[in-house]
Amino acid sequence: NPSRNTLLSLCIAMKMTVDEVQATLKIGAFAPLYPKTKRDSIIILGIKNNKNVYEINNELYDNNEETL
Repeated sequence: NPSRNTLLSLCIAMKMTVDEVQATLKIGAFAPLYPKTKRDSIIILGIKNNKNVYEINNELYDNNEETL
């Protein structure tokens, strides 16, 4: 069973939309991305801007958040 971070990384690598990522997290029994959480909002913005996992991880690191 993949972790939430692994599942998110796979979704980003597959270029899923935010809605598709949310549905995948639900199927995997994980909490959805919550835009009021700084880390989740960075991930959502990265997905919406078609950033890859490396770019999102850099943004998370720059904001002192846990990387994927």
